[in-house]
Amino acid sequence: MNTKRQVVIRYVLSLLCLCVTMMAQAFEPFRFAVVTDVHINVTSKNPSEDLRQTVSAINNDDSIDFVLVTGDIADAGDGASLRLAHKLLSALHKPWYIIEGNHDQNWSESGCMDFIKIFGYEHFTFVHKGVRFIGIPTGPMMRMAMGHVAPEDIAYVKDILSANSDPVFMVAHMPMQPADVDNWYELTDAIRPYPIVAFVNGHYHRNLHFSYDGMPGIVNVTNLRKNGHTAGQYNIIDLAADSIRVYTQNVGDGRKQWLALPFTTKHDDNPAHWAPRPSYAVNTQYPQVTERWITDQGAAIFSSPVVVGKCIYAADNAGRVVCYGSSGTRRWTYATGARIIGTPAIGKGVLVAGSADGFIYGINAKDGTLRWRLKTDAPCVSAVTIEDGTHPRERRHRPVAGRRHQGLCRDTAARYRWKGGVRRLGQHALLP
Repeated sequence: MNTKRQVVIRYVLSLLCLCVTMMAQAFEPFRFAVVTDVHINVTSKNPSEDLRQTVSAINNDDSIDFVLVTGDIADAGDGASLRLAHKLLSALHKPWYIIEGNHDQNWSESGCMDFIKIFGYEHFTFVHKGVRFIGIPTGPMMRMAMGHVAPEDIAYVKDILSANSDPVFMVAHMPMQPADVDNWYELTDAIRPYPIVAFVNGHYHRNLHFSYDGMPGIVNVTNLRKNGHTAGQYNIIDLAADSIRVYTQNVGDGRKQWLALPFTTKHDDNPAHWAPRPSYAVNTQYPQVTERWITDQGAAIFSSPVVVGKCIYAADNAGRVVCYGSSGTRRWTYATGARIIGTPAIGKGVLVAGSADGFIYGINAKDGTLRWRLKTDAPCVSAVTIEDGTHPRERRHRPVAGRRHQGLCRDTAARYRWKGGVRRLGQHALLP
């Protein structure tokens, strides 16, 4: 009996070894580059020169299959610097894939529309030699705050993973940990059932190895040159059937390995080892405050709701204004052409909202039909104020040349379109 059992065990082990060998032979190793935190600024020479030299070095390395550019592209999120970055990156002779970083989203004068117009997308996915890569933005949107993964981006990732069987690398600028992303756990929980290998990140400007609720996080060094150097650096990631090896390549110099990990989709699934989730214990301290209703609008909401009578109006990152009744029932939805970041306002039965598509919308607050639409010269990214029920304007003040100007749409970080005071749309904009 023991002899038969030993024979069976040897047979099973032989089969396992054969399967592992066949898998290793089937996997084709490859190498890709990670360029991050380039911080291009049209007024600063070195970041552009660093990126130009990095592009040249990558072009001269035939072993690199493609390039991931993982955020903080423009130091101030401005369109001119994004266009310069696009020009420099377009010199790559290899496929490249790019995502936004917090610098691209914090202070964007276009409501982050310039990034989409220049690079063509905000997230990506592709498969290379049997390995899938998914890239998403991680905010924050138009404000100094922690990073945030928008619900529509989590839905995008889940839709891809639900139809995917390949091992997956997640690509995001911000590391998925409590100190960086306020809802990191919503993403890690959503992707845990799927074959995730690791995250590829930037943000910290140095090489780091993190664990995001048991999943490896590879944080990559900035492309900006170090003090005393005349060129920057970038990382190279080698994938083999059983290993991940990460190197830093100094432009014009040698490369050095700084990390080795197993290539596996099996990670620490013990919640005791994960970062603590947010606590809602405060709710038990005030039992008189109860939840009446909650609804999922399906997109991030960056503005405040507007409450008039028994109606609640919410504008979202998908460019929609949604009206809810006092019980949470959706009454109507109106879709603009781009995200709405500023809080709308209501006067004389008309809801006024500025959209990043460059239009100001007057919407019938009762039934959601369009009353009027006005074209502006730039994306509208701030909140609306209505004076005397007739004059909509955006609430944004900034001292310029010793005077306080106010305008509907921001032109650059330093000035506004309508100089000399307040640009008013007038009573005709609200009345039929």
